[in-house]
Amino acid sequence: MRSNKLKQRDSRRRKRARDFISDYKKCNPCPCGNNNVEVLQFHHVDAGQKKIIRFSRMVANNWGKAAIMKEIEKCQVLCDECHKVLHNGK
Repeated sequence: MRSNKLKQRDSRRRKRARDFISDYKKCNPCPCGNNNVEVLQFHHVDAGQKKIIRFSRMVANNWGKAAIMKEIEKCQVLCDECHKVLHNGK
């Protein structure tokens, strides 16, 4: 069983990772101008380089900022609407 200190450490690390992703999105809005962090998503420019794991799982599994950033570098920030249009070809 995990100690309370380890749980607290992991919780702080997850919060830092969530904040890091949110701050990245704030500084990199969608090309359409949408800067609402709640609807911004990461689009992998080259689907072949996409990791199987989602960003939310990276955070939940306590991936470090460097590993998350390495995955972000393969992406473009898009709002949910632009992301849908891109994938649906409209």
